[in-house]
Amino acid sequence: MSRASTEPDTESQPTAQEYLDGFPDVSEYIGSDRELALFRRFDVLGARNLLYLQARLLVLEEVLKRYDDEDKDFIRRNCKINAEKEIIPSEAALEALQITKDWTTFVSRAEKDIRDDDFSKNGRTKDHYRKRLDTILEIQTVLKQYQEALILHNKVLQLDSPGSRALEVFKAWFNRKKPFAGKGNKLMENDDIAALRPSQGQDRLSKTLQKRVGWMFQEKRPVPPSWGEMVYFSEKHLTRAVQILSVLFLALALTGAIIALHYIAPTGWRFGALGGFLLTFALAVGTLTNATTPEMFAATAAFAAVLVVFIATGLPK
Repeated sequence: MSRASTEPDTESQPTAQEYLDGFPDVSEYIGSDRELALFRRFDVLGARNLLYLQARLLVLEEVLKRYDDEDKDFIRRNCKINAEKEIIPSEAALEALQITKDWTTFVSRAEKDIRDDDFSKNGRTKDHYRKRLDTILEIQTVLKQYQEALILHNKVLQLDSPGSRALEVFKAWFNRKKPFAGKGNKLMENDDIAALRPSQGQDRLSKTLQKRVGWMFQEKRPVPPSWGEMVYFSEKHLTRAVQILSVLFLALALTGAIIALHYIAPTGWRFGALGGFLLTFALAVGTLTNATTPEMFAATAAFAAVLVVFIATGLPK
């Protein structure tokens, strides 16, 4: 992997053919390094889209509830109570009850509403069940859109933000080139930028190496002259250097602590030195890496365990 920059290089940069201005040029620039795959999330539009779909579902939910209430009232009005105080539903009420329980009967009755030009019996309009079916089908469509948009918006919001260096380089190139027309050139003025593939070397040690000895990890790539001076950093080589330095630091820190504790005779001084070594190790891990709090605790605990065992076995009897 690599990293792009607009910093000048000491050697001449190989050139490539110019690309067609506009979308072809921008796509080639983004494709030149995966870390430059920066796009807007459109957080506000995504939220508004969800609100619109949500509002449509609220209306449809209310319409469906109204149909339920109408059917409930229709069945109640078409039932009689006999001398034994038993509820006797009429033929129309039985049909309405069957429709509420069986999907096939419901669809068949809705299709009959479409074919029938007259009012049905008992005061039910010819399109009662057709409208109910249309509402249900619309709910299925809108609900599917809403749930898909909800899940997609959740995933989009979880996309990482770009590293400060990559964002700075992209904005500088974009604002200088102004590749689009009209409002397209304001694309990078917003803060809702997502990185599809953020750099793996965002820890402080990687940034320090890149800033101080970045020339060691540079890659030469041919770019169009209109892109300006471009410097690409090999993320593979940078990551390997960070791994080697991390292993060396851990080995030296552990060896140095053990040697120092070996020559400290008083027990009280040993434990004081132990606390100092642990504090230094924790600060180094927290400063030079992106380790989370649990990871810092785990690393410091493992470091402390080795030193405590050494102190315990080396204490006078």
